Amino acid sequence: MAGAERRKGDRVVFELTNPDLEDDSKDLRVRKEALGIRRDKCLGDAYTEVFTIQNYVVETAEFTLQLHYEADFADMFVVRGMHPGKRG
Repeated sequence: MAGAERRKGDRVVFELTNPDLEDDSKDLRVRKEALGIRRDKCLGDAYTEVFTIQNYVVETAEFTLQLHYEADFADMFVVRGMHPGKRG
């Protein structure tokens, strides 16, 4: 997937494309880079996330979109590479 990211304050936009999408029989359903996928995240009074999918080819694209979210609540300073000092 190709990607681009734009940030403005409390908003981030990702511009992506799709990999080859196959069905359960391994038949090609949607060819690589046929779809433009825009993921727009905004954090204000509430968190919103908007997905916009655009088909760039003349063939109809049929697929299932599944979203899976996880959280681990790791310390943000550790995630960014800082090592915590001795505590206590």
